[in-house]
Amino acid sequence: MGVNQHNHSYQQASYSIGVVSRLTGISIHCLRTWERRHGLGSSRRTPGGQREYNKVDLDHLAMIKQLVDSGMRIKDIASLPQKTLTVIANNMAAETNSCQEPLQTVIIGKDITTLLKQHRNRYPSLSVEFPTLPPKQWLLECVQSSTVQILIIQLTKIDNMMLKHLIQIRQRGCSVFIVGHITGKSKLEQLANSGIDLLVPPVDLGLLDKVTAKAKKQQAYISNLHDSSREFNVPLPFAVPNYFTDEALTEVAKKTNAITCKCPSHLSELIRSLNTFEQYSQQCGANSWKEASIHACIYAYTTQARNLMEKALLAAIDEDGLEGLKLDSV
Repeated sequence: MGVNQHNHSYQQASYSIGVVSRLTGISIHCLRTWERRHGLGSSRRTPGGQREYNKVDLDHLAMIKQLVDSGMRIKDIASLPQKTLTVIANNMAAETNSCQEPLQTVIIGKDITTLLKQHRNRYPSLSVEFPTLPPKQWLLECVQSSTVQILIIQLTKIDNMMLKHLIQIRQRGCSVFIVGHITGKSKLEQLANSGIDLLVPPVDLGLLDKVTAKAKKQQAYISNLHDSSREFNVPLPFAVPNYFTDEALTEVAKKTNAITCKCPSHLSELIRSLNTFEQYSQQCGANSWKEASIHACIYAYTTQARNLMEKALLAAIDEDGLEGLKLDSV
């Protein structure tokens, strides 16, 4: 009897469904519905059949409410343990906070610099620098040390060294936008494969608005890529090189292969398909934190698959067969 009295004195506080409704902001009708459909009920009931919620129940329901209010679907999270829900909530909070911080932006080019300086208050989400160095010199001096998140650079032409530096900056997670008329099929292909955007003048507020909106979306996406890279132990997609251009894949069929079967031809087609899907998944829209995270994971795995197929194709080609092929990197 004494033991029972001792346990009773330390019994957890209990809450009625009405109190839980007031404390969490979840209507009584919704609480009953969640219990019926998703098993999110009270830990116990009184002898008279009344629901009794404890502190653990209360905290769990409050977390569920927070995530539902942020846009997640109840059926996606109802069965998740409290620890997992806490991780999701913390990730969402971190993403929200990072999106509120100004994005470190570098603007290079006379026209775009002049325009943005005139309308600086229009873009409060950007923390902007306007280097006075010529584009090529800035790329040469800052490619290794720059921590910029957005680079908007105005160019009339681009040589191989500049292209290499721009790709390196992009591989570190920077959103790169080139404003200008760039020619050359191979260069245009490398820019596209690296996720570098090419924008055609004139430089106006419409162009700046478009760049800013896309850059903010990219930076949120890149944050998810880093999370997926760590969680699923895959390399960052931007750091995975493209070995074959489309032109090189076409030429493979004409070259001498180390094997006599049709594997090189099939591998080439697989790589083409993966290249296409890689570019698609990189630009795929997301309406919630969960969707963005899933798309980031898909993109990371697709890039890894493409890279593995390229290595398989390299193994299937004779060393002599590599001569004359325009490879991005080997």
